[in-house]
Amino acid sequence: DGEGGEGGEGDEGNECKEKIPFVAYESWRETLNFVCDARLPLARLREDFPEADFGGVRHEEDPLSEHYVNRFGPFEDYAEERESRDDEALERRVRRAWADVATRPERSVAVVSHSAFFWHMFARPELGVVVYGDDDAEALMAGRGFDNCEMRSVAFEIL
Repeated sequence: DGEGGEGGEGDEGNECKEKIPFVAYESWRETLNFVCDARLPLARLREDFPEADFGGVRHEEDPLSEHYVNRFGPFEDYAEERESRDDEALERRVRRAWADVATRPERSVAVVSHSAFFWHMFARPELGVVVYGDDDAEALMAGRGFDNCEMRSVAFEIL
């Protein structure tokens, strides 16, 4: 058909020999600060992304949004950051995110998340989650923010 996609011209030799898992985990989501950060109901996500495995998302409704609305009030009444001010909860979620990856049988994985979550993960040593092996690695991961669609490679070990 010449338009690309499955069966389009130029696709020869690009077929995967096996299905690559596409797994969603609640732990890798955007930080919950503003109304735009709240996630859709699980049924809607399954409908919009039928190729994804949502086994890592346990709740139909957004539990993080519910937690912070209960703590700070409705989004229209409280327009400040929410989760970004909750270091203990962020630390737990970052640790859970790495633990979720560690349960995967694959040894190479691509993780997609939001730049704000990556910033909390890699550039906030006070959370005590990430320890760098050398100054170059720290400069790469924490020296500047993440750009949209940027890819960075990391090796990790759960301690």
